[in-house]
Amino acid sequence: MNSFQRFDCNGIYGDVPSPLTPDVYRKLGAALGSLVPSRGKFLVAADARSSSPIFLPALVEGLKSGNAAVVDVGSLPVPMVYYAARRIKADGCAIITAPFASEAANGLEWSIDNAVPNRQQVEFLRKAVNGKPPLTPTTLDPLPERSLDVSFDYVSWLQDTWFDSPAISAHVVLDPKFGPWAGLARRYLQAVFPRLLVSAIRDSSDYGLAEKCENNGGGDACDPLSEEVDRIRADLGFVLGIDGRCLTLIDGNGVPLQPAELNGLLVQSFGASLENEIFLHDRGCSPDVIDAAARWGAKPMLVESEHAEFWRMMIATSAPLGVDSTGRHFFRAICGNCDALFTICWILDYIAHQGKPFAKIREQMPR
Repeated sequence: MNSFQRFDCNGIYGDVPSPLTPDVYRKLGAALGSLVPSRGKFLVAADARSSSPIFLPALVEGLKSGNAAVVDVGSLPVPMVYYAARRIKADGCAIITAPFASEAANGLEWSIDNAVPNRQQVEFLRKAVNGKPPLTPTTLDPLPERSLDVSFDYVSWLQDTWFDSPAISAHVVLDPKFGPWAGLARRYLQAVFPRLLVSAIRDSSDYGLAEKCENNGGGDACDPLSEEVDRIRADLGFVLGIDGRCLTLIDGNGVPLQPAELNGLLVQSFGASLENEIFLHDRGCSPDVIDAAARWGAKPMLVESEHAEFWRMMIATSAPLGVDSTGRHFFRAICGNCDALFTICWILDYIAHQGKPFAKIREQMPR
């Protein structure tokens, strides 16, 4: 059997058909199901990769053998799945996905009791995949699998969060790059900010095309949106990464903000509320961003860039904001996790409160 590309707290990634097979997902499901109370709610989802429809039934079968009550939320961006798990107070969730991996790969992310995966769980799953210890078959009749549409609830939550946001009139263009936010982000953002004019490019879900876009490299990945923003004279644009969490901002001239600029904008949006609070950053974070947070009275703290460790540290320190150099932004307001659409709403709300176009705001930002 080929080795996994990754098997740690950040997820499990591997090639298809080896080492990933339906039997592996069946074993993973049984192991995860045994980590929650008997008949506990276990939420499952899958991305649009071609192998996901093959693996999802095996994962569900395994979870049922572990006495879990399975709730299927369908194909959603990863942040929406974690939102759904928090919303229904699920005992666990598992997502068949492999961000940034090749089209020929797949994987799994999971969370037990809405907590960050830990090393003990990783080792337990590794032993389960290798057949050690043997999996105990269920002694109860499995519960029927249920389906849940969380989209309306998710949008209502965003609307409620920014209910008091000042009205903002602007033209915003989104580029989901054929990824998980395709067909969703534009409609959701329009519902939260009804006076916005929101349009989108590359707005149909296709993981084959999404993977090609994501691996296009450098600023080229932003070129189509930069050209569109410049062509139609939009006020700003947002590129959403294939993992549903990464974000790039394009200004009204079609110029992408560097990660340091976007991170600096978020620090500026928090302002004095950062006083005496922890501010988390990775090793690639610009010293200027760290200094800006310190000037607001924050206590900068270094954390490794991996998603699970960042998430764990956000919870442990109760930090209001964490940023890394890859375009992910972590918020206490969403239990320490990151969500690209939440970040977009946060930025638009800040712009609305400033009462001036983003171009003017950017002019006043340090370069």
